[in-house]
Amino acid sequence: MQRDSVIELGVLGLLAERDASAADLQERFNHNFGRHQFVGRGRLDPTLARLRDRGHVTEAYTAEAGTCALTERGRDRLQTLLRKPVAAVDDPSHRPHFLVKLGFLHHLPADEQAAELAHLEDQFHEARNEWLDVATMHREEVPPHESYRLELVELTADLLDAQLKWVRRLREEVEPDREPKAPTDG
Repeated sequence: MQRDSVIELGVLGLLAERDASAADLQERFNHNFGRHQFVGRGRLDPTLARLRDRGHVTEAYTAEAGTCALTERGRDRLQTLLRKPVAAVDDPSHRPHFLVKLGFLHHLPADEQAAELAHLEDQFHEARNEWLDVATMHREEVPPHESYRLELVELTADLLDAQLKWVRRLREEVEPDREPKAPTDG
């Protein structure tokens, strides 16, 4: 998902929770996601203008005054963006999409939340296994004096494993009656 679409997802998600001024949206977005996707007024104001022009928000002004509100069309757009898959969970450039999506996933019906989380769980599982395969290859092919490369690969696999466990836990919260998936290797 492109950076502007991630900002759009964040703005729509924030407005689904309450009407807000542009300044309030900027503050709330950066408070929640700023370490992963900072948004300044140079990105926010054009995003609000596009959303207004498309009928997704009303009364979106670029000045500090004014209140933005989500329309029904905007709610539909939010749900469409929430259903877009994260392209590559092991690619750090896609982390903002992943985190903003999780931040607003509760705006989908519970069964769709569970389906999105199941898809993410599968993605993390597959990516982690691919990195574990790379680690195996490194153990066989990388000279001992370059062991830091193996450690970096193992760190990546460990990070993916931690995210996999987190997504599993979130899914279990959404689907409390579901039989837990037996971990195959992690």
